[in-house]
Amino acid sequence: MRIPFQASLWIFLLSTATCFQIQAAIAPRSVPEQAPLALSAEYYLEHRQFERALEMYRTLLQQDAAVPRYWERVATLALYLEGRNSAQEVVQRFLSLPDSVKRNWDSVDPFLEELYGSFLTDRGQALYLQGMVRFERGDCEGALPFFKQSLDQERNHLVVMRHQTECEMKQGAYSQAYETIKNRYALNPLNKAVAESLAELHLYFGSVSAALEVVKEYSRFRAPSPRLLVVQAIALARKTDREEAWQAFRKIDQTIPQKEIPAIVYWEKAKL
Repeated sequence: MRIPFQASLWIFLLSTATCFQIQAAIAPRSVPEQAPLALSAEYYLEHRQFERALEMYRTLLQQDAAVPRYWERVATLALYLEGRNSAQEVVQRFLSLPDSVKRNWDSVDPFLEELYGSFLTDRGQALYLQGMVRFERGDCEGALPFFKQSLDQERNHLVVMRHQTECEMKQGAYSQAYETIKNRYALNPLNKAVAESLAELHLYFGSVSAALEVVKEYSRFRAPSPRLLVVQAIALARKTDREEAWQAFRKIDQTIPQKEIPAIVYWEKAKL
């Protein structure tokens, strides 16, 4: 039976449309020309076009520096595409922002620990693992050379630096641990454990004003921990700010259970 011309034309158009639909379904998605920049950046990231994604996220960051996700994306992409120094520059730019912006990023501390804890070289990671074998056996003397060699390959790697600090403290190398902690604090001043250790070492080495500065800096972003409150009170007492010291000691009494207050607190209070 012969199909009329109009009917055959419709069949052709319908079959062509179906083919186009099938091709569209199996073809890679393409980002629309006028898509929002954030959507385009995510598209290029998902499709492993990292250089293009980084360029777009940097533009987004210039437009709105208050969005934590943009900082995460730029810092991470910069780390793997341009190296650790580039990622560190991004982080330092973030840390120079107003406090109100930094407080919006609740997960910044674990993100920075993960960012600076990524290995970029096989040799750096291998040296670290050799050090960890000895560290876990309690052989800090044998582990330290491997940690230092790893840091030669992986500059400013926070995980390696953390274990290096632990070994230095266990060996009584407090001056070396002091310098390592300073470097860790410069990379991530929002890490509570690092802030506490640095403040305590400042006190140990007689840098009372520096200890108070660490407590003040950390308190701008987070509530000070009990250890930082103790450092603050002792530092004020040693600085002979009697009234402020008494206020700090009263805050300790209100915050820390009596049985958990270190003996040095009572000793410093008695000297006031």
